[in-house]
Amino acid sequence: MPYENLKKLHDAEIICIDAATTPARLKVVVKTTENITLELLFEQCSHYRVTDFTPHNIISRAIIFDGNSVSEQAIRETMKWLTSLSDAASFLTNSKLDELTASLLNGNIKLIYLEPSQGAELAILCKDFQISHLSSA
Repeated sequence: MPYENLKKLHDAEIICIDAATTPARLKVVVKTTENITLELLFEQCSHYRVTDFTPHNIISRAIIFDGNSVSEQAIRETMKWLTSLSDAASFLTNSKLDELTASLLNGNIKLIYLEPSQGAELAILCKDFQISHLSSA
């Protein structure tokens, strides 16, 4: 699992977001401050949300919600945000939220949050993810 690579995303710019439904996956391409292009591939996505994608989308930090580094309450709040819209509350029932939270805490799924310093905000609920090096300056 590429947890250590997440630190490289600080101040990286999101330059492409590509979603596919079959298979359910999300690809995010970023350019780091060292001018390195990375691909973040989120596989078997059950839910994802992207808001405020603008001409400049800078990542402040990437967070993996796994129960070790964040509270269960923070996990639940992020899952509610992930499954809501700007004009509608989350569609998750309390029992489904409990089920997803338990699955995440057991390591069966992953919740990744890309916190913006500017522009796009992303949350992805998936089975797995990887970070690949595409190119260097």
